[in-house]
Amino acid sequence: MWYQIIPGFMIIAVCLAVPHYIAYPMNWLVTGHMYRRSIMDKYEALQYLRDLRLEDPYKIKGTGHLHRDGDEFLRWGRIMFSLNRHFAPCGVSQQPPNNPLRRTASPPSCWLPNNGRVRMGCDGGTIPRRNELVKVKQKPETKDHTSHLIFQWRYCNITQQLLQRPIVTCGLGRLYNKSAIIEAIIGKVSMPSHIKTLKDTVELNLTPNPEFCEGSTTQVDVSPYICPVTGLEMSGNFRFVALWSCGCVFSERALKETKMTTCLKCQTGFEDVDVVVLNATTEDDVKSMTTRMEARRKNKKRSVREGVVKCKKVKVG
Repeated sequence: MWYQIIPGFMIIAVCLAVPHYIAYPMNWLVTGHMYRRSIMDKYEALQYLRDLRLEDPYKIKGTGHLHRDGDEFLRWGRIMFSLNRHFAPCGVSQQPPNNPLRRTASPPSCWLPNNGRVRMGCDGGTIPRRNELVKVKQKPETKDHTSHLIFQWRYCNITQQLLQRPIVTCGLGRLYNKSAIIEAIIGKVSMPSHIKTLKDTVELNLTPNPEFCEGSTTQVDVSPYICPVTGLEMSGNFRFVALWSCGCVFSERALKETKMTTCLKCQTGFEDVDVVVLNATTEDDVKSMTTRMEARRKNKKRSVREGVVKCKKVKVG
């Protein structure tokens, strides 16, 4: 039956309780006190050894009973203060004379901070860290890639205002508002050195993005213009080119895949020098655009001399 386990349960309970309760009379016989001081961590063990040197660690008498012997008492007080503050060097064992109750016991070095070495600090007891004393070379600030692309592809390079049609580009592929170029020519705004007249720019024939809301400045992930062939957005993630002969804009991928010598949108013929990379970033692209710009100017001067160029009216809008 179930009650047959009661004797065994009682025996086990008594055996488990005896070591706990027998500790009180044993402590009374050894130390004269029912409880022992805890020495579970380093600080408690250090305090126990300090009290063991001075007096019985289980009898609290204060500092009035300490032996006062001039300089010896002061020196011993400094040592005890250092031990109490955890800054004592390892191996302190000097004892004041004429006190037979004191015992000599030095704490192990592992119980003291820094293996018994004294930690030196600044005025006020502070300990400076390495980054406070050694000046490290600061890393250069990194630009936000997304914000940089938005500013490069949606804002005018002269006035830093939002691009609005009509939009023009120069021989280096920078984007401008046409009104900003006209104001710069008049003299109201400073103009880049490679642009002398409005003929040094070409008006872009852009394909609007149907997913973009016109006039919205909060749509960061959607570009206002796309490639009419591949549908890629003109946001800077893909390379776009403009044809100087007609101003149509395509992605570079579409131009390479078709390999045509006529515009895919208006069927106007063009040459390699007429291809302008928009917002060229690499040095090779900038050098290539500069070379093509100079080649177009030379071809234009040659054609003027031959009398082939037809006059075109410049629309100022």
